Amino acid sequence: QGFDILGRIMFGGQTSLEVGLFAALVAITWGAVYGLVSGYRGGLLDSVLMRIVDALLSIPGLFLLLALMSIFNRSELLLVLVLGGTGWYGVARLTRAEALALRNREYVSAVRSMGGSSARVIRRHVFPNSISTLITVATFTIGDSILALAALGFLQLGVPLPKTDWGTMINSGIRYLWVNQWWQIYPVAVVFLLLIVSFNYVGDALRDVFEVRLRSQ
Repeated sequence: QGFDILGRIMFGGQTSLEVGLFAALVAITWGAVYGLVSGYRGGLLDSVLMRIVDALLSIPGLFLLLALMSIFNRSELLLVLVLGGTGWYGVARLTRAEALALRNREYVSAVRSMGGSSARVIRRHVFPNSISTLITVATFTIGDSILALAALGFLQLGVPLPKTDWGTMINSGIRYLWVNQWWQIYPVAVVFLLLIVSFNYVGDALRDVFEVRLRSQ
């Protein structure tokens, strides 16, 4: 077909990274706000917000992605919003756990006793002390977003033509695997897997760096 496979891998990787990074940014931003408010406020509000997350987690992620991509016209912006809008649940739960642990610290109690508002406590004290967790989970979220985009591309619901992504390339190349045209699938599959594994290793390394207990040991 006259395709430059190396060039398509590069352009597909550029698209996959752009969508994955922006989708992770959406997921981290909304998930952090949601989790911090839920964990800091506690009580009835926390229970309601977490039950909403539990209800959303009960919906199969791939099924929800397929439904949303089938309803709306495909575009990179839609992919970012859909992937980010379905990838924040874990971020919210982690940041909620951080807020629950931080809201009873001495410096938070001191700010409250001095008349500091809840918004100020969250913005100036709880959020900065949750940065390490957010940075760590962000790397995993980027990998998950790229993986989800590849799944959609493999099901022919990825970025619209003339652009391409790695999932779309694997889908188009797999039909030629039976005639021994391995170069259409193996190189992109190897690069894709290496990138996902790299993000996971970066997340593990950041977790070790920011983990206070490991640092003290």
